[in-house]
Amino acid sequence: MLNLETRQIQILSILLGQDYISLEQLIALGHFSQNTILSEIHDINDVFKNSDFHCQIINHRGKGYTLQYEPSQKQMIQKLKKHCHLYLSIPNHSTVSNYERVIYLLRYFIYQRQNIKSEGLAQKMSVSLATLNKDLRIVRNILSKYHITIESVPYYGMHLKGQELSIRSCFIDYCDVYIINEENIFPQYFMEQFDLTYEKFFRIYDDIRTILIQQNIGVDEFGIRRLALYILTLPILSYHSQDINEIEIDFQHPLKLLLHKYNLHLSLQEDTLLSIFFLSVLDISEMKDYEKNSNEFHNCIRKLYEISGLYIELDSSLYVFIKQVVNKVVHCYQNGIYCYAVPQFLKEKNKKRNKLLFIFPIYYSFYITKRNNAFI
Repeated sequence: MLNLETRQIQILSILLGQDYISLEQLIALGHFSQNTILSEIHDINDVFKNSDFHCQIINHRGKGYTLQYEPSQKQMIQKLKKHCHLYLSIPNHSTVSNYERVIYLLRYFIYQRQNIKSEGLAQKMSVSLATLNKDLRIVRNILSKYHITIESVPYYGMHLKGQELSIRSCFIDYCDVYIINEENIFPQYFMEQFDLTYEKFFRIYDDIRTILIQQNIGVDEFGIRRLALYILTLPILSYHSQDINEIEIDFQHPLKLLLHKYNLHLSLQEDTLLSIFFLSVLDISEMKDYEKNSNEFHNCIRKLYEISGLYIELDSSLYVFIKQVVNKVVHCYQNGIYCYAVPQFLKEKNKKRNKLLFIFPIYYSFYITKRNNAFI
């Protein structure tokens, strides 16, 4: 494992993308100062010296910086390039530089669910109030994407305000799992502070995958990962508000065996939340009976016709596909389920369906603008 920080992985990723690059180009692409770039390159080389990756970042006069390695290392370098890409494709990895403090704050607010005073929080983190406020601005920006706010009450402190499934979506997205089918090259902090480990995650992931295959239920790998993280975090995020009783849902999820195996006894409210979340990760073909959004569907068809001039009704398979997509989008939006990865349910192999995939972002924009809100 390479014990590199996010900024160092960003620099390494840039170097892996081309043969030579000048210091000026590194500064422009990485948005770092010259001293930062030089210091980070020095630290990256130190890490490489004590690893199985026998390579170094070298500066060739007149050409620039390059990652130098032996031909026998080519396969390992390709793996390193892949891991850099996957690691940085997670939004928080590529945008949050002071990662550990920000993620600690984010998880702390979500886990505590009570008023927190700035002074006590700064003391707990051993940082100044100025540093805390700077980090809180980043945390507020992250939370805003999930329509969650940090409310401040004079003399009492700060607390989160938002839909429960929005809060859980955020918590799950920041579990920083960037790869699951091979050993990680880069460190991941996960959530050991809550006694939640990768071993537990992988065990639940395999169990869910087995259950879904046995019952022939369509959920892609990304959906299984989100389900596994949801089940993993249930013990620390159990929700007891009565407000959830207002939501009526007649879907029975097939995870009862898993919950029993891990001795998780859910209240009616918690069972409803899990059912709603399970619907959100289903392949859209599984949602054909969940049709409560006919108005949104007809708005989508009308908008697609205005943009493309195509009569969607003439293609029955495409007509059904669009209806399922709309159902899923509206279902997730209404229940506060947000995810900022590429929407996997749009990656259909059917060529007919792919003809109109480029139009869906326009519909999302139309749907979002109409409500002055966002889903994806």
